[in-house]
Parts: sequence; C-alpha cells; structure tokens
Amino acid sequence: MSPQVAPFDWDDANLNHLARHHVTKQEVTEAFLDPFCRHVSRNLRNGEIRYEVVGQTESGRILTMVFTVRKWIIRPVTAYDAPKKRVAYYVARRSNGQTSTP
Repeated sequence: MSPQVAPFDWDDANLNHLARHHVTKQEVTEAFLDPFCRHVSRNLRNGEIRYEVVGQTESGRILTMVFTVRKWIIRPVTAYDAPKKRVAYYVARRSNGQTSTP
C-alpha cells in the first residue's frame, strides 16, 4: 500500500515554474513520497509559510522542493536539482537510515 499524502494543488503557474527547472510533477510527487525525504528549512514569504524539503525521485534525481500548505492541500511552488550541500545532507541521513516518518 502506498503512503497517504495530502493532494497537490497544480496549476499553470507552478507547472511552468517546474518546467523552467526541467522538473515534472511526477518527479515532485516521487521525491515528496520518498521515505527519506527531509525537511531542510521553513520561512515566511508574503505572509505565507514556505517549506523546503529534499527528496529523491525513482530515477535517483535529488530535488529541493519548495511548497506551502493551503487548507490541507500541498501547493508546490518550485522544485530544482538540489545544491551539493543539500545532496550531502540528504545522502548522510539516508546512509544512517533516518526516514522522515516517526
């Protein structure tokens, strides 16, 4: 059985932003559902909390994803290839077997 996750809110704005980084919504979904997906930061932008997480796609691509949550729906803002520092963070935690689930 696949893990339960809140639905994603997709529209032209966030899909176009993903496309600029050559990322598909399928890749975002895969990386978000990665059991080793790790929270890396949280900030406030325009009055809205934005989260950054790093996760791996089924093909092995490690992405940094920025999203917000609106009415229990995950709204991806963007996603891009994770910078080296984030890749190292992700790989270290994965090597230690640290999943994001309790």
